[in-house]
Amino acid sequence: MNNLNETLQILLVGLNQIHTIEKSTINYYSVLHKIELDQNPLNCNCHIDQNIYDLIRSNITITGQCQSPIERRNINLIDLIHQQSSCDFINSSLNSHTKKFRQSTLLKTISTMKTNVINT
Repeated sequence: MNNLNETLQILLVGLNQIHTIEKSTINYYSVLHKIELDQNPLNCNCHIDQNIYDLIRSNITITGQCQSPIERRNINLIDLIHQQSSCDFINSSLNSHTKKFRQSTLLKTISTMKTNVINT
């Protein structure tokens, strides 16, 4: 007898109070072609964005709609990949701040090194 994870092709999990999609759960099913998440209170945050993108890139069809956050309510999961998300802004903002922090830290280090060389 085959294991379910090796034979399941369509996963129907509508009306199950699912809030997010975990990549490890999806990866468990090796031949999965379709996931139906209709009528679940899906929280379409940055975490789910990446998982949806990975599913679509893996040629897995996905259905369902976002319930939250409010600005994404009733958006189809498949349409998330075509939207500019707040996650992109957050990630670019974090990258910008990280870069500025690193530059500032580097300048302080160089300044300290110069001071130490002058004092010796």
